[in-house]
Formats: sequence, C-alpha cells, structure tokens
Amino acid sequence: MSVENSTLEERTSSSYPVRTKDELRLKFSQAVAARGLDAGEQQTLETTFEQYAIKDHDQAIPYWSETSLSRFLRQQLPPDLAYHVVDAAPILYRSVLRLASYPYVLDPEPVQLLTVDALLTAVVILCRRPLWPSRDQSVSGFWLDTLERKRRRLLFQSVMNIFTTIQYNTRTDKDDEDLNDALDLLHEDRNSVWNADAPNGFDKALFPAAESLPSSNSSELSGTIPKDEFRSWLRLVLSSRLVPVGDVRWRCELEAVTDSILDCFCESNTGQVEDEISWRAFDKTIMNATPLLHISLANLFEPLIRQPRVASSPFSIPVLSRLFSPFARNKTLPPQELTHPILCQIATFLPIVDVREHVTLSRTEFVEYANERIYPGLMLLSGLGITSQSSDTISHVIYGAFFGALPDTGAPFDRAGQVCIFQLAPVHRVFVAARAPRTPDALDLTFSKEVARRGFKVELVTDKSEMVELIIEDGMKNASFAQWTSHQDEGSDRTLIGENRSEDEDMKLNELFGDFRIEDMKLLGFPRQESL
Repeated sequence: MSVENSTLEERTSSSYPVRTKDELRLKFSQAVAARGLDAGEQQTLETTFEQYAIKDHDQAIPYWSETSLSRFLRQQLPPDLAYHVVDAAPILYRSVLRLASYPYVLDPEPVQLLTVDALLTAVVILCRRPLWPSRDQSVSGFWLDTLERKRRRLLFQSVMNIFTTIQYNTRTDKDDEDLNDALDLLHEDRNSVWNADAPNGFDKALFPAAESLPSSNSSELSGTIPKDEFRSWLRLVLSSRLVPVGDVRWRCELEAVTDSILDCFCESNTGQVEDEISWRAFDKTIMNATPLLHISLANLFEPLIRQPRVASSPFSIPVLSRLFSPFARNKTLPPQELTHPILCQIATFLPIVDVREHVTLSRTEFVEYANERIYPGLMLLSGLGITSQSSDTISHVIYGAFFGALPDTGAPFDRAGQVCIFQLAPVHRVFVAARAPRTPDALDLTFSKEVARRGFKVELVTDKSEMVELIIEDGMKNASFAQWTSHQDEGSDRTLIGENRSEDEDMKLNELFGDFRIEDMKLLGFPRQESL
C-alpha cells in the first residue's frame, strides 16, 4: 500500500509492517495526524481538501494539483492580488510535495499525488506542530536550537534545486537524521493503532532498522534556491500577515519590502548580491534577521486546519490591528514609515504581536523608557542618505532600535531584555545584542535629558563580536549607522546608550555604514496593560 492509495479512513487497518518508503510515509502520516492535529482540525482539513480536490477516472482517490493549491491560497487574497499566488505557486507546490514525502524530502521520486494523507504531513510541518512532543517540550536550550535548525533545513530542502541523484557509499547518522526521527516517532507512539495489544499477524517486527531502508539524505544541502523563485515565495509569505488593501501605494511598498529582505538572503560575505541563495545564506538570514518569518508561512496553511478567522484591519491578527490601527489617525505619527508592509517587515524579527497598545513618546520620555526598561521601546528613523550598498548614490533608508523590557518587569514580551539595532531599507538587517541583560545595572545607560536634546547613540556588541552603533546628532537632524568587527576581552559585551564619542577615540574599519538626514523619527513605547 502506498501513500497515494491511502485515505484517512483506512487508518484502522494499518497493523502491517514497514517494508518500503511508501509504507513508512503512510505510517508517519498516520502518527502525525494523532500527534499534530486534534479531531476537529483533521475534519477541517478533510473538508477543505475535498473543496479543491481533483477527482478523475485515472486515480483511485482525490488529490491536489498545483492548481488546487493555487485556488485554495487565492481565497485568502483579494482578486486583484491573485498574481501573488500565481507567481509563487510552482515553488510553493514543490515545497509542499517534498514535505509531504517526509522523511524522504529529497527523494528523486517524491509522493506522486498530494493526497489528503500526504497534505496532512506537509501542513503539520509547515504549521510547526509538535512531531516529537518529548523533545519539543524539552527545556533544553541545546535541543531547541537543534529543533529550529532542523525546521530551517527542511524548509530549505523543500524549495532548493536538486541537481544530481544523491548516493552515499557510507551512510552516517546525519544522512539518516529524518529517517531515524520518523522511526523513533513510530516506536514511541504507544497509542497508535499499529501498536495495539492484538497480534499484528506478521512474524517480522513492524518497524525495521534504518539500514534496511533507503537513506533520507538529510545532510544534503548543496542545492540552491533561484532568486526569482524565492522572491515570489517571499512576497506571498510576507503578505499573509496583512489584510491587503490592494491600492497602488500598498503594492509598491510591499515590493520594496520584499526586495529589501530578499537582498538580505542573497547578500554574500563580500557584500555582493548573488542570483541564487545557498543553504549558508538561508540559514544565517532566517536565524539572525527573520527568525519569526515562520509565523507568516504558517498563516498561509492554518486555514486548512482551522475555521477561517475574521479578518481585521490593517492586520489579519487582531492583536496587531489593535496595536497599529491608531497610526493612521494620529497626526503626530505620519503613516509614511509605519505602513502595513513596513510593520509586517518588523514582525519578521520582533514579537510585536504580543504587545497590545502603543504610546507616542517625547525624547525625554524615550530616554526614561530606555534607561528604566520597564516596558519595551522602539525607535524608527527614516530619511535620505548614502550607505555602503548605495555608494555615492542618495537612497531612501530606514533604521531603528528596539529595547525589550527587562525580565523582572512582567512586561508581555517573550524576548525579555532583548536589544537590537536594525536596518529596514535599502537592505534588511538585524543586529541583536549578545546576552540580553538581566537587570538595569547590567546596562551602561548614560542617557540624560541634556544629551537627548542634542543627540544620542545606541551601541551594542553582538555574539559574533560585531560592534554596531546608531548615532543621532545635530539636534536630531542627522544620523549615522556603522557596523564593524570588534575584538574585545571576555565580559566586555555591553549595550550602551549615551553621549557620542569623538571620532579619534577608537580607530575602526567600517564594514557597513550609513549617513543620512532624518526626515521622520518615531519614538514608541509599549506599556503593559493589566486588564488584558
């Protein structure tokens, strides 16, 4: 029996041993259904699947084609934005089909048909449902890092180009990582139908040793993602965080945000923009600059397992709507730099969905926020200037800094104490301070009212010993950004907000820089609401 010839209803008769890849895929799908989705979610998936399924005489059971997936996704966007789905459909369908083949994501012959069982496996992975509960719920930081890397790897492998048939003379545990994980899940699933007390009718064990099955080739990462294909995927994923309004300005801003993040993925170590995205660049960008992009990706597929949520404006997430809808009405906050696409871009690395309300801060109030760190604070600057990417050409730039509330303040943020400096345009970049400080005294905050009137600086050191600074000067009229490699002694990592040093205090070689005239500055605070 293969995955293509199975249905959810057949799971009660699945006490047969695993002998082939297809049988392993089917049993894994059955285990995923029990672990990753409740009964209501499984029913919703089956119902939604039937709405778009293809039923022809050549196949025994219904299945989804690329057209089916496109039709489903197009229902989530206004008709005039359907081209977002059309452009992204090939790479997205390839991704779903490969993930549906788990643990054989890189199999030259993935599942031939996207049946409801196969789709279930892909959706559970894309929506980040727990596949290995005993591990997913572990408090071990090492395991959580390993799990996140596994998810990034699976996503990359699902969309990358495969150039050759992969063969190994000697298999290693890394090669068989996904295969071993799938077998471990089946072995541990004591509540599944194939581990019932009744005899299975076979002399052989239900689950063979990994060596008797083909390798899952989990360590294969030599492929690349074409830039143009990935851009279509990225634009659709980003737009899933919004309720698109479809006007010309919104579209142009979304295109600009997409290009900014895309260049971050494509930027090589030499600063040149490549035409293809390697695993190293993909992993680095997701981990450092867009760690919350998976939320947008999950939003695309959540409607398969949940009833459609009531859309809110400007974001499809009610909390975000409550957070940002006042911007369009507040005369002190012109909307030109806090548009929906920009906020969506910020949401790829800041957990702003957990903040319920914002306040506009004066410079003095922002100083107090930054020093006391009772509540999160955000600074956003935009203007025209030159950067290390634009050389002598004047370009539009957006920079900012975020100060997370300290852990002992009870503020509603899951990254308590985080401090970061970020660039949103022309290229998306995020620099996070090493070791989020645990107390106010851990920060050398020398931000005074006098300093705030004439200018100030945010400075941090990352865990890679990068020095990053954002300086505002000349009475808040001009600003500069710089990032360079630093070699400091152990324990010298710190975040500093204070007066500017003179240029001759330390000699450095800028790796990235930006000098610009400030056209718009926003200082925001996010106080905790006891009633929420």
